[in-house]
Amino acid sequence: MIMTFLNYIEAIVAIVALIVWLVRLEGKLVSLDRFASETQKDVDVLRTKHEGLDSKIVMELGEVKIILARLEERLGIKKGIH
Repeated sequence: MIMTFLNYIEAIVAIVALIVWLVRLEGKLVSLDRFASETQKDVDVLRTKHEGLDSKIVMELGEVKIILARLEERLGIKKGIH
């Protein structure tokens, strides 16, 4: 009878340990999900900034190209001839 009682206690302790482990695992998953959501928001912000910077650089390079063309005209430099 004592062995049977100890077997029940072991089973109960194992079940409690499993439940505690599952609850902690769920907490970690919720934390990781929250972290992933925050990371995605950060990525979206950075993507928006990057797109804005990219378009700004393209505009400025266009302006530089125009300025260089004007300078070439003033200096009399023809394309292809150095």
